[in-house]
Amino acid sequence: MLQPVFPLILIRSQEGLQVIPTEADLCKATPFGKIRNTDQELVFDKEGNKWTYRLTSPQSKKSLAKKILDYILYNPVIEIKPEWTQRDTYQMQELKELMHQCITRHTGTIPIAARNAIKMGIAKASSFTDLYQSVNQLAF
Repeated sequence: MLQPVFPLILIRSQEGLQVIPTEADLCKATPFGKIRNTDQELVFDKEGNKWTYRLTSPQSKKSLAKKILDYILYNPVIEIKPEWTQRDTYQMQELKELMHQCITRHTGTIPIAARNAIKMGIAKASSFTDLYQSVNQLAF
């Protein structure tokens, strides 16, 4: 089974940007927390490949009544597994442009000065590692 080489940079609908250091960072979630639709997400690995993925869980085989009870009584941590699909390869410039767009469109809690510093880091980056490090400290 093919899977990306970690760390990864995830871009969500060209508006969200996230770094994923290891696959373990995708393998546990709470039903109300991190399980989400991944249709609008594109993942870039350090080997120059683009990926999409789908999150699956053995919990999804439980009956509806059992799921509802689990979710009402407590918010359990469940094991999830990403199923990867390689889509294409990318050039560094494409990833830099998408990351720049995400930073520009982000109007959340990151101060303008910090966004500008990140944009500058992206512009100066000459490798995937440089890009990853330029946003590794932030959560979008």
